[in-house]
Amino acid sequence: MAGSDRWSAFAALAVRHRRALFLGWVALAAVLLPAARGLERRLETGARIPGSESDEVARLIATRFASPFTSFSVLVVRGLPALPDPEGRRTLAAIVRGVNENPSVSGTFSVLDVPDTLFMGKDGSTLVIVGLRANAASDVVLAALRASTATLAHSLRPAHPRVELLWTGEGPLTADLRRASADDANRAERRVLPLTLLLLTVVFGALAAAALPVA
Repeated sequence: MAGSDRWSAFAALAVRHRRALFLGWVALAAVLLPAARGLERRLETGARIPGSESDEVARLIATRFASPFTSFSVLVVRGLPALPDPEGRRTLAAIVRGVNENPSVSGTFSVLDVPDTLFMGKDGSTLVIVGLRANAASDVVLAALRASTATLAHSLRPAHPRVELLWTGEGPLTADLRRASADDANRAERRVLPLTLLLLTVVFGALAAAALPVA
């Protein structure tokens, strides 16, 4: 009974001061939203545990060896003529040049540099190791790389209808997982919000007061 009385008093207080509560939510949003803008550009896309052995190795490679491939992604190229074919090599060279035009790319390494079977798939596909500059492995950078290779693939399809340019590696995989998680969370929120609004309406006794925390 005492609990019910406390809830009733709380609901009455919320209804009585709903304008103040609304202004408080607006002020909180005004403080937090500017800080949230561009957050994806500051987040590091990748799974790395500070202080771990892998983190220490990555730091050493970046500082002592100054390798352009400390952070990298892999571009898989499919649907081109077999690479011994001159047309296949010319097309791959054009793709590599297009990737290198991105300012976040620190270097590329492919069969054009070393004619090794490591870069050759059984179906004629190949891969390009794409080094990324420090702090460049963000969702925004990866999205820009994917957009540029999508444009490249579109321009190549009249001559090579089956061409595909696909990104993989730690950065793209983590970005895909993050996007999938965000999509799942958004779908879950859309399902739960109506029920949350209904429960808050019952608790507060007024739709306007219940809508404040939901908004």
